[in-house]
Amino acid sequence: VFTKKRRSATVNESIGLTLTKDMTIGRGNILCTGLSAMQRPKHFQGNIFWLSPKELMQGQAVKLQCSTQTFNCLVTKIVTAIDPADLMILEKDVATLKENQAALIEFTILTSAVLEKHSEIPELGRYTIEDDHELLGAGTVLSIT
Repeated sequence: VFTKKRRSATVNESIGLTLTKDMTIGRGNILCTGLSAMQRPKHFQGNIFWLSPKELMQGQAVKLQCSTQTFNCLVTKIVTAIDPADLMILEKDVATLKENQAALIEFTILTSAVLEKHSEIPELGRYTIEDDHELLGAGTVLSIT
């Protein structure tokens, strides 16, 4: 089975990797080639749809799930609250986001994470916010700094 080197795999194939360097790889880590320009940003801006009756507050620490990663962020600023029915701006510079509202939010990443704009790599540009295995909100990454 492992008698020849492979450069690709297809759906329903299991793969294994042999690394030439000794390194610690943890659950949720993202693997890429040395030629890839994966970003490890400190801040990002994203849109979000808030599902929870618990309000999301500016300055609140949250746990994000993106692809296989889980990492901590701070809600730096709720830029605008948006009515999801007609996409009209409800309010700018919002202190809290309420259930069933959409918003444009700025996040500060507190732990290491790999993200990309949703328009570039959708799998690394989608995120959820969870608390104790409860889905609170979901969104996409619009810009990274």
